[in-house]
Amino acid sequence: MDASTPPDDGSVSPSNDPFEELFRQVYPDLRSYGRRLTTRTAVVEDAIQEVFMALWRSDTAVGDLTHPRSYLLSALRRQILGHLQTERKLHTRHDDHAKETPAFIGTYEDLIVAHERRSEQHTKVKAALSTLSERRHEALYLRFRHGLTHQEVADVMDIAHQTARNYVSEALLHIRQHIKAVDAS
Repeated sequence: MDASTPPDDGSVSPSNDPFEELFRQVYPDLRSYGRRLTTRTAVVEDAIQEVFMALWRSDTAVGDLTHPRSYLLSALRRQILGHLQTERKLHTRHDDHAKETPAFIGTYEDLIVAHERRSEQHTKVKAALSTLSERRHEALYLRFRHGLTHQEVADVMDIAHQTARNYVSEALLHIRQHIKAVDAS
C-alpha cells in the first residue's frame, strides 16, 4: 500500500487539505447557527454547501482568511436570509417563514425531570430571552454560543463594533432586570 492509498480499516485519516479541515472544524457551528435562522434543515444544508462552494470557487485561500469562522458564519447568514427573502417574494403566503422558531423537543414535564434543580432559573432565563429584540438575541447567541468576539459578531451581523457590544451588554442587562422583576413579584 502506497502513501496515497487510504487505510481500509474503516477509520478516517486526517486530511492534509486545509479546505476540508476547515469544513470539519466549523460545520457543527454553521449548522447550529443556521438552525437558529431557520428550522428548515434542507435550507441550512444547502446554504452551507453554497457558502463552501463560493469559497472554493473564489481566489481566496483558506489560509488567507483572518477569521474563518466569523467569515463563514456571516456568509451563511447572508445566504440563508437571501434564500428566505427570495422565497417570500416568490410566494404570497409567507407566514410560516416569518413565524419560524427553533423547535423544542420534549415536553415541559421532561424538562422538569431532566433539570429539576435548575428548572426555575432556566424558565426565568428563557422567559427573559423571549422578550429580547431579535437583533439583541442574535448578538447574544453569537457571542456566547459560538464564542465570537464583539468584532466578529459585528462582522457576522453587518453592524458596527460598538453596536454589537451594545446589543450584548443591553441583552445581559435586560435579562438580569427581567429575572430581578420576576423574583420581586
